[in-house]
Amino acid sequence: MEPSLCNAIVEDSETGVRLCQSLSVIISINVTPEQNNLVVAHGRSIEGEYNLEELVGVYTDDAYPDRLALKFRSYKQNVVFLCSIHTHIQNILSFIHEYIALNDKDHIINNGYKLDMGSFSCLKHYALKFEYDILTNLVLENVRVRCLVGLENIPHLRSISLSGSELGKTRLEKDTFWTWMSLKNIGNSLIILLMDNVDLMVVPLEMQNLTKLETLSMAHNKLKCLPHYFGDLTALSRLFINNNSISYFPFVLQDTIFIDINIEDNLLRLPLPQYNEPPPNYREKPPLEKRAPEKLTYLALFSVLNNKVKFERKDINRPLWKYFNNISRCRRCNKWIVVHLKNAFYEIGFLSTVNYQCAAQYILWQYAECLYPCKQE
Repeated sequence: MEPSLCNAIVEDSETGVRLCQSLSVIISINVTPEQNNLVVAHGRSIEGEYNLEELVGVYTDDAYPDRLALKFRSYKQNVVFLCSIHTHIQNILSFIHEYIALNDKDHIINNGYKLDMGSFSCLKHYALKFEYDILTNLVLENVRVRCLVGLENIPHLRSISLSGSELGKTRLEKDTFWTWMSLKNIGNSLIILLMDNVDLMVVPLEMQNLTKLETLSMAHNKLKCLPHYFGDLTALSRLFINNNSISYFPFVLQDTIFIDINIEDNLLRLPLPQYNEPPPNYREKPPLEKRAPEKLTYLALFSVLNNKVKFERKDINRPLWKYFNNISRCRRCNKWIVVHLKNAFYEIGFLSTVNYQCAAQYILWQYAECLYPCKQE
């Protein structure tokens, strides 16, 4: 099977005592005539290897689709896997079911052992100081995290999970929590970021620095749009934004072929027509000689983007923060512009993806054009 990233918890099946701290691990299963085993790896080291012939219990709960528990006879252990991306849990479960079907062991599925699936969670606190330079996966789920410090000392951090956590306590902490995304080492190494159910209303503007990001999950939040700078995240191939309020995709993602994507339970629909207004694609643009001068605020932001200036949110005024989610390039002349109601246009299209998890038949692509005639016109 293709390895899946999960959080793993191991407990004694007789006493219920946890045998080790929860770890972010890679799970792989081999179901072949030669071997039937499950391997739990953390970074480059193997934390556990379990023979599926010793499997005596498979436990799931409809109330907790993000977790799966396995009980092994010889090891006297329960191994619980948690992951906010349900496809990873289903991936593991499908191979377990394959092994069960091939060996006629249907009786071990939920066989009466009452396992409290709701009792499992990830780390209970966040240490402010890190001393390990070999840490590759950081799991902070369902906890309160006021800020992330010390990440500059972790050169090889590949994944971070913040799902279900309370990010910041005060308004200032909530606003400046995302500063860690601007760290050079994070931008060069982070490939998986999970932020499900964290009360996210706007995509953090610092995310434009995560150019190596391959998997991004922001499900069960309050997002209304994806910023146009997502076009610069060229490595992004797995996107999970189900259960938000997103109504369109930025056109810069039209050429992206996603390996896996979930956009269910959003507001992907055509905008309501304005009967006293011509269709957007046929609006007449004012003549060039009546063009108003560009705002100095906009020019400053465009200069920052063109020169790829590294900055922290605290370095710019709060009113400017919102513009980073509303900046795009004119589709005709490629000039930076701030997108608003008058210069935003839409077209119907489809996503290019291998695994398309969406009930909608089409989505809206938003693009922008200069309000006045472009220079090339």
